Amino acid sequence: MVLAVAVQVPWTQSAVVLPRRLAMHALAVVLLLHASRRLRWGAVGAVACALGLWQALTWMVSEARWMGMPRLMDEVSALVLLVGVAGGRLPRRTLLWPLVLAGSAGAVLGLVQQWVELPWLLQATRPSGFFVSRAVAGEYVAASLLLTVGFMTGRRSLLALGMVGLQVAFLVSTRSRTGWAVAALGLLWVGIWLTRRERRAVGATVALAVALALVLTPGPRLDWHAPRPYADSLLSLSRLELGGRLATWRNTLSLVADHPWLGVGPGGFAATYPAYHRAVVRDEAFSTGQQIEEPHNEPLRAAVEWGIPGLVLAALLVVVLLRWVPRRPGRRTASLLGALAALGLSSLVSLTFVVPPTLLLATCVAGLLGRAHRGGAPRLPRSLARLSPVLLLGLLAWVDVPQWRASRAWRQAEEAARQGSLRSAHEGLRDAARHTHDATSYARLAEMAQSAGDAPHCAEAAREGLRLVPRSTHLLHLLGECEARRGDKAAAATAYTQELRLLPESPYALWGLARLSTGATRTHLLQQAAAAARLEWSLLPPSLGREERERLQRLTQRMEEELAPPAVEE
Repeated sequence: MVLAVAVQVPWTQSAVVLPRRLAMHALAVVLLLHASRRLRWGAVGAVACALGLWQALTWMVSEARWMGMPRLMDEVSALVLLVGVAGGRLPRRTLLWPLVLAGSAGAVLGLVQQWVELPWLLQATRPSGFFVSRAVAGEYVAASLLLTVGFMTGRRSLLALGMVGLQVAFLVSTRSRTGWAVAALGLLWVGIWLTRRERRAVGATVALAVALALVLTPGPRLDWHAPRPYADSLLSLSRLELGGRLATWRNTLSLVADHPWLGVGPGGFAATYPAYHRAVVRDEAFSTGQQIEEPHNEPLRAAVEWGIPGLVLAALLVVVLLRWVPRRPGRRTASLLGALAALGLSSLVSLTFVVPPTLLLATCVAGLLGRAHRGGAPRLPRSLARLSPVLLLGLLAWVDVPQWRASRAWRQAEEAARQGSLRSAHEGLRDAARHTHDATSYARLAEMAQSAGDAPHCAEAAREGLRLVPRSTHLLHLLGECEARRGDKAAAATAYTQELRLLPESPYALWGLARLSTGATRTHLLQQAAAAARLEWSLLPPSLGREERERLQRLTQRMEEELAPPAVEE
C-alpha cells in the first residue's frame, strides 16, 4: 500500500480493517473449537506449526515488536484456520457458501454505491463494497467468481448465473487489473470442467455483465481521475505496467540480502525500508509526500519479514497442501485450485495475504484442498485439542482488546479535535498510544501539540515515537519543527539532517535548515528546497496527492517570497 505521510489512524486499528481482523480471529477460535474433538494432525499441521513458531521467533528478535504484533496475530490466526479446515470435519458447503455469498453481496453493494449514497459504507468514492479497497475487492470477487461457477452451476443454475453476472459487473467496475487478469484465466480453467450447455450459459452471462458494466458504470458518485478509466486500465494491463514496483522489489532484495536468516520480523518492512529506498535504484514511491509501506509482492514480503528459512517453510506448506490433489480433479476441486491460483497470482503484485478478506478466503480454500489426504493422519491428543482454543482465545484477546480500545480512543480523540477540545483529544491519543505503543499515535500527538503551539510536548511526543521507529522521516521532521520553535537550533538542525540522510531531497527538511541559516548558505538551501519541491510535485500520484500538492504550493510560495529581491524604495 502507498499511504500519504499525513498521519491517520493506524491501518490495523482503522474502522475499515479492525472489524475484519477481529472477525477472522473469532472465526479461527470457533473453527478450532469445532474441530478440536476430531482434529487430525498431519503434515499440514506439522509444517504450519513450524512456520508459526518461526514467525514468532522473527517477531521476538525484530526491532518493531509492537508494530508487528497485529501482523503476527493475523498470520497465526490464518495458520490455525488452515489447520482447522484441513484437519477438521466442517462440511465444505458450510464453509464456502458464506464466503461466496459475501463476494456476491459485496458486489451488489459496490454497484449500488456508485449511484446511491450509503453513509455507513466506507470508501464510497471507490467501488469497494464492504471490502478494504477496490483492489482487494477485485481479487476477492475474482476468486469468489470461480468458486461460484464451479460449485453452484447445475441445479441452481439461475441463482448461480445471477451471482456470476453481479460479480462480473462489479469486477469490471473496480478497474482492478489484477482482478481482471486472474478472473479471465480462472474462467478459462474452470470452463474446461463444465458441460457444453453450462459453458454457453456462463459465457453469455459474463459477456452480458461486461457489456452492462461498460455502459452503466462508473456511476456518478465515483471519483475517477481518468477521462477513459476502462480504456486506460486495459491499456495498462496490456503493457503489464507495474507502477514503479520493480524499483521497490530491487531495493527490497537488497534488504533481504542484509537480513537473510531472521528477516526484520512481521510488519517490519515499513520501519526498515526508509534505509533501503535508494539501495539499488531510486524508488519514486518513497518520497516526502508518499511512502510505500509494503513491497506489494507476498513472496518477497515473506522473505523480508521471516527471512529465507520462513519463505522455505511457506513454500513447503504449499507443497504439502497440494501434494495429494488428484492429477485429474473434478469440477469442484478444479474450482478450488483455480481460486487459490488466482489469489496466488494476485499476491505477486498485491497485498493478498495481508488484507483480512483475501487472506481469509485463501486460507479456507487452501485448507479444503489440504483435506485430500487426511485419513491416515493421527488425531491430536484430546487434552491438547481442548486446550488449544482456550490458549488461542487468550492470545488473541491479549492483542485485540488493546487494539480495539486504541481504535475507540483514536475516534474519540479525532472527534474532540474537530470540536476544538484539544485537551480531550490529547488525552485520547495518549490513551491510544498507551494501549498499543504505536508510533502513529505519537506522531498525531506531536502534530496536535504543534498546532496548539505547545513545542515542549510536541518534541516529547516526537522523540517517543522515534524510539519505536527511528527511521520515520515524518517524526524527524516534526521533531525538527518543534525544536526550532523551542529555540534549540542545534537539536532542530540535527533532526533535519537525519531526515535528509533518509530523504536527501526533502523540501521540508531543506526549508527547515534554511530557516536556521543565514547569508549565502540560506540562499543556497532555499534554492535546493525550491528544486526539491518541484521534483516532489512531479512524483505525487494524482489520486493520493491533493493535500500534499496544496502543502507544496504553499511552501513554494513562501520560498519564492524569501528568494525574491527586496523591493527598491523610490
